[in-house]
Amino acid sequence: MAEDLLSRLRYPSNNYSMSTKKNLTYKEAVAEIEEIMAKLEGDDLDVDELSKDVSRAAFLIKYCKDKLRHTEEEVNKIIDSLDE
Repeated sequence: MAEDLLSRLRYPSNNYSMSTKKNLTYKEAVAEIEEIMAKLEGDDLDVDELSKDVSRAAFLIKYCKDKLRHTEEEVNKIIDSLDE
């Protein structure tokens, strides 16, 4: 059962659009994660929406991690090119 939950978090179902717009920014993703966290920590937790919210948060966290990794690679390339 726990493995099934983890699997769903890693690979959310296609019936929930993971991106609400084509070019999601890092700042927008972080803001949405914060909104979801506030909702989960608050008194207005909707159990019927819990799975969808957790799936969206997992997607956004992965998106942010990938964006940070990519940005770090780009910055390192720029810095390396200064040494040439």
